[in-house]
Amino acid sequence: MFRTQVRVGTADQGFDFGSFIETPNGLAVFLNESKGTAAIVPAGRFTSVGMGRGGAAVFERNLGFARDAIREQFEGALQEQLLDAIRNQSTIRLIGPQGFNASETTINAIKNVTHRPVIVGIER
Repeated sequence: MFRTQVRVGTADQGFDFGSFIETPNGLAVFLNESKGTAAIVPAGRFTSVGMGRGGAAVFERNLGFARDAIREQFEGALQEQLLDAIRNQSTIRLIGPQGFNASETTINAIKNVTHRPVIVGIER
């Protein structure tokens, strides 16, 4: 896992956190949005992935925060692999407690804004 949020004024901005796993094809990077709601969460609650007033510009800004965080937290080949994955093939992962979910409409809206795959997971 790696930190992706930055403090802007009095609020934290960016994705909740980043994570990655090594696969036979390279690194799989996840930009994680965590919610504490055990229900279907409406699209407007996923502002860091462009579902709020700022739209895609907010998502792009948060990608920049994630790239900066990678540069601060990693070095060498791993840093380059993570930056490449963020640029080209990262996955948006929506996470919450048992009962958490997002509608197909919300997932498709996030895909349309981010141009990335979206998966839903349950916290353990």
